[in-house]
Amino acid sequence: MSDGATKFYTWEEIRKHNSDKDCWVVLYDNVLDVTKFLNHHPGGLDPINDLGGYNITNSFESIGHSEYAVNKSKEYIIGKLDPTSQEPKVVRKPVAQNQSVQDFKTFTVKTDPLAGIKKAIIAIFVILLAAYFYS
Repeated sequence: MSDGATKFYTWEEIRKHNSDKDCWVVLYDNVLDVTKFLNHHPGGLDPINDLGGYNITNSFESIGHSEYAVNKSKEYIIGKLDPTSQEPKVVRKPVAQNQSVQDFKTFTVKTDPLAGIKKAIIAIFVILLAAYFYS
């Protein structure tokens, strides 16, 4: 960020920059233009690009980025988040569940409680047969 007056951005403005050609994120209340960094991100393009236009602070911290990454991120700061701007609520669309998902949810493993005993009896029978024929 230049040494001039701090530029403040609203969520409305930040949310417009959510593509791999124009990607802004919020990190610790700083607005970063990470467009030029996307192709250099060690974790690939998707982890940042998928969060374009959003606050990435929790994701950034949960991954446990290095001190180098924290310092590197400062190079991309273009301004600060307007403190009066309300972060938009993300409403997740319900996922349509196909038959495979339903089958998975109702899947239960059926076990035979006597399976171990049956295997032991068969093993003993095979040993006795072998002993009979080899004696």
